[in-house]
Amino acid sequence: MKTTIKSAFILAVLSVSLFSCTKSNDPNDDLTGVLSGTIDSYVSGTMDSVQMANGNLANSTGAVSSAGKFSIRLKVPTELSKVRTYLSQGTFTFATGFTISDTTALVSAQFQLYARKGNALPGSVNHCNDLYYNQYYTAEISPYSTVGGTVTFFIYSTKATIINGTLMINGAQGNIYNLTLKEGWNEVARTTTSATIPTTKYLNGSYTTDIPSDLKWYYTEEFE
Repeated sequence: MKTTIKSAFILAVLSVSLFSCTKSNDPNDDLTGVLSGTIDSYVSGTMDSVQMANGNLANSTGAVSSAGKFSIRLKVPTELSKVRTYLSQGTFTFATGFTISDTTALVSAQFQLYARKGNALPGSVNHCNDLYYNQYYTAEISPYSTVGGTVTFFIYSTKATIINGTLMINGAQGNIYNLTLKEGWNEVARTTTSATIPTTKYLNGSYTTDIPSDLKWYYTEEFE
């Protein structure tokens, strides 16, 4: 993946990113979830499957049809941490009034959907808006630094918990959270609200479990 995109991805991890899926994510039966969707403007043969993963930690894989339709049953992650620890990442501080309704909840790291063809991972499959996609695919620059760009990620929670408030970095406003996590898998949308790269090397964003209706699934190939 292009270096600028990798760097921005690391910055986004520091502020918490979660998971993306269409409205078919249903963890109510066994606390796993079925993630399904259709890739926009899909070119047949681009991939044979999609894989949910966090770095080298793969969760599950599902086939992709010739029309770009996919469906995956997500597994319960093996690595979990306390929600407050995960949010702060040792970098952020909680602003006055920041609330977590159940601090005993354990959450996974963020997971992302990748394209898979044979043993190769040629790119990623993002649930995002046109602005995010166009910066990533057309301009080939970091989409995380695009104000107004929205993309979703996935996170697993062991308990229902509501997260509201602002995380601070270097004494300034960092990220705003408005999350209602349910027990099981959750999709969270991240929107970049301001960017100060390359001067201060961090981004500001807002996070919500109210997924915008204008998001689509896009395939974005890896850039050299």
